[in-house]
Amino acid sequence: MSELRTLIIELRGDMNRQFAEVREDMNRRFTAVDGRFGDMDGRVGDMDGRFGDMDRRFGDMDGR
Repeated sequence: MSELRTLIIELRGDMNRQFAEVREDMNRRFTAVDGRFGDMDGRVGDMDGRFGDMDRRFGDMDGR
């Protein structure tokens, strides 16, 4: 009976350690994905600025 208790305690410790490792890996990956979305936001912002410039140019041309 004491051997079974020891095995269960060891299994619980191993499972907790492995869950912690998985959690750390997931957090690292989510951080990387968040960084990529931040980069995309910057690029979309740049594109918005460029389209705004084009709209102004077309507006100037229409005014002529």
